[in-house]
Amino acid sequence: MINKPLLTICIPTFKKRNTVEVLMNSIVEQITEDNFSLLEVVVSDNYSNDGTVEYLNTLTHLIPLKIFSNPTNVGMIPNWELAIEKANGKYVWLMGSDDFFNKNAIQKVLSVIQKYNVDLILCNNIYWTPSNHNYKVDEIDLTDSFVRSNHIKDKYVNNIKDLVETRTDIFTPIYDSIMYKQHWEKVFLLYNHQAPFFSSIGNSIPQALYIALNLMKKPGYYIGDPLVISSANISWGEYMPFYMSHILPSLYDIMIKNGADKLVIEKHKKEIFISAMVRWVPDLVMNKLPCSSYFSFFSFSKRFYKDKKYLKVLKIILKNKLK
Repeated sequence: MINKPLLTICIPTFKKRNTVEVLMNSIVEQITEDNFSLLEVVVSDNYSNDGTVEYLNTLTHLIPLKIFSNPTNVGMIPNWELAIEKANGKYVWLMGSDDFFNKNAIQKVLSVIQKYNVDLILCNNIYWTPSNHNYKVDEIDLTDSFVRSNHIKDKYVNNIKDLVETRTDIFTPIYDSIMYKQHWEKVFLLYNHQAPFFSSIGNSIPQALYIALNLMKKPGYYIGDPLVISSANISWGEYMPFYMSHILPSLYDIMIKNGADKLVIEKHKKEIFISAMVRWVPDLVMNKLPCSSYFSFFSFSKRFYKDKKYLKVLKIILKNKLK
């Protein structure tokens, strides 16, 4: 009987030949004789024509790698699902193909898996801004990078709801939540294949919604060391205003209903309000941005009317409507 790996690293990708090489280099450097049999790497290529698959085929003798090519582009989140369907590991770590691993990241996660029986491992990360979306190995410059969370101590928790304090974007980046494969499989039941991308929480951050609904009272572990170096040049950047103004606040509401500390969530809300609301909400109301049709100013007002900057947002909206 062949033992299944403890951890599968799933990498959905589309036309990211250069950044895939950066990511794969960061994996190859961390593969050892001791952890080789514990790992599996699955890549689901979403109908690229830039040499991604050809490059990956040169690595199959170096790491436990499986490569799958879609006959058509199925979309971003469906490609996540296809990658995870092919995983054999007890846990799955879903990685963006424009991000890469920090040193010793993989072994740190394996060590936690071997020591603790937890439903979710949450990790910290480093953000950096590459000069382009498809950067090469020799173009990496982390001079202006920064660590996402100032919570840098590892901790085990009996209830995952107690990890909400660690970051404002809690559970939303795909690379920060390592879960049992059985959880990941259920994540995609929240995704509506008939609805547009980012039309709801389930069609934008289904993994965060699943965690908020089902795992808040399950045991978890937080790794304070930044394990992932992630690009700030996100592929879904056009949806950022809607994410910050509606998707993330809606997720917070669900977290509170499922046991998250309301004071912690209110602190997160205040932080995102300051960074996003005055800048984007008026344009969302005036239908000038993607997903404007899904934005509810009524829901936004219920959440933020007590904030001092709310009146400023309201004045801008009224001024625009009177033009």
